[in-house]
This record gives sequence, structure tokens and C-alpha cells, in this order.
Amino acid sequence: MGVTLHESRDAFLLVLMACAFVLEAETGKCLQQGGCLGITPATTYVKPYFMTYINHSLMIVLLVPYLLKHLRHLNYEGPLPESYLWRPCLLLSLVFFVGDYSWYLALPHTSVAEGTAFTDSVCVFSAMLSFIFLGEVLTLQTVSSVFSVLAGLAILLWSDLNERGLGAEEVYKHTTANLLAINTALCYAIYEVGFAKAVHKDDTFLTTLTACGMVSFWNIVMMPFGLLVVASPLFSSDSWLHETFVLPSPLQFQVLLLNACCSSAFVVLMLLCVLLTTPTQVAIGCALEIPIAAVADIALRGHVLSPVQCLGATAIVAGFVMITKKA
Repeated sequence: MGVTLHESRDAFLLVLMACAFVLEAETGKCLQQGGCLGITPATTYVKPYFMTYINHSLMIVLLVPYLLKHLRHLNYEGPLPESYLWRPCLLLSLVFFVGDYSWYLALPHTSVAEGTAFTDSVCVFSAMLSFIFLGEVLTLQTVSSVFSVLAGLAILLWSDLNERGLGAEEVYKHTTANLLAINTALCYAIYEVGFAKAVHKDDTFLTTLTACGMVSFWNIVMMPFGLLVVASPLFSSDSWLHETFVLPSPLQFQVLLLNACCSSAFVVLMLLCVLLTTPTQVAIGCALEIPIAAVADIALRGHVLSPVQCLGATAIVAGFVMITKKA
């Protein structure tokens, strides 16, 4: 049987989602470590909490269609159909902020490719949570896809660690960063499954935009207090969590805005894919970020994959193909 129009659409959206995440990761890495887009090691902006806050706040513009719809229905009896999302989006906002904050904490201490590999363990968490809370059937196709992705991740990580030669302190930082990336994966899985659980089956693209806007609204309202916490004496100056607020320079602000736009595109595409497919399919689709990041490394840094790394990337792509091709 040939590939259907819906399968082609879903695969295309998953690829776009993965590309948006890689762009977000690369711009975030650049902003915190320099080396591209005019950012040098002397002009980096290592403010993970503020970066997360800005990224999530920008999505407030996605609430505009919902507000316009509300203005056109001032005499509408009862709440608008999307109004039921306000309460679940409050919880989703907290989970998503923790996940992205963990990601930006980890990013200066690991490579984009390796950090992305650990976040792509989301497919395991998503499959388990979907089975428990959504009643999603774990078919042989789904399980095979998950194992194919995990095998690819293991190969890539084994290759990466064997190329390193880290000292004890670097190993500690590297391990902590990878644990934070795994926490990001867990939060993303909860976010995806929570959204799938909250939305109605007949909801539309407007629902996705509205949910993103509501998450952003709660972020703007609740998260500013955290800037005071991370700048407080609770954390020593050398702690990863310590962060003093400094306004970005014009160049830093441009890169920060680009990073936020990429983040917003990723979130919208992720939730749209959840609406059209399942959280498990979306999570496995996220694994495409690793081969895409590898291509970006070749294009931007001239880093060519080794044969072992090519094998790992191939296993990941195979898992993606299996999950997007419906039985």
C-alpha cells in the first residue's frame, strides 16, 4: 500500500518540528557559548532562566486569534469552546518551563548533538505515559520504533563518549548536563501527553494556537518571581542556578529573539502533531533532530560523521519511518 496524503502530511510536520528544535538548540548554544551569529566567547549571554522566560512569553501572540474570536462573540452564551483549556494549561506551563529551563542549564556543558540525543529519550517516557493515561495500544510497530531509536541513541552516545577523554570534573559536569537533558525529555513527554489528554478529539488548529497562548499567559504571570530566586544568596556565584539579571545587548537581543521564534515554532508544531497523531509518534519524530543536527554540524562546522555515527543516525531514521508509516 502506498503512502497516504495524511501520512505524508504528518511526516512533513514532524520533520519541520525537528528542524525548528535544532535551530532553537543551535541559536541557544551560540548565545551561551558563542562561535556564530556574531556572538563571541566574550559576548555570550548565559542566562538560562531569562532565556526560558522570554521564549515562553513570546508565544502570547498566539492568543490573539482566540481573543479576536471572543470579541466577535460578545453576546455568545457561555464560554468559548477553547476556554476549557485555561486550567490544564496552567499545569502544562509549569511542566514545560521546568523542561526548557533544564535544557538551557544543560546546553553550555554538553554538545547540541549529545544533549539532543538524551532529550530524545522522550519516546520512552511518552510511550509509557500514553499507555497509562491515554490507553494507547503498544503495538509491535510502536515498540520496534522505540527500540530502533534507543539503539541509535546508544550508538551515537557510545561514539561520542569514546571520542572525548574527559577529566573527573568534566565528567561530573557532563553527567549532570545529561541528567538535566533527560529531565527535559520527561517534562516534554508529560507536556505532550497532558495536552493530548486535555484536548477534545474534534479540536482544530485554533486549539493548538490557543493552548500555546494560554501556556504563555501563565508563564508571564507566574515565572517572574523566579528571576529573584536565581539571583538570591540561596545559590553561590559558581552554581549553575545562580543568575543575575542583565539586559542583553542589541546583538544578544537579536539572537535571543531568533531563539524565541524557533522555540515558538517548535512548540506549535509539536502540539499540532500531537493533535493529528499521537504523543508517541511525536516523541519518536523528535529523534529526527539528531540526524538533522548532524547535517547542521557538517554545514556549519565541517564536522563529518564517522561510520559508527552514521549507523546510529540510520537506526533513528528507521524508527521514525516505522512510526509514521501506519500499518
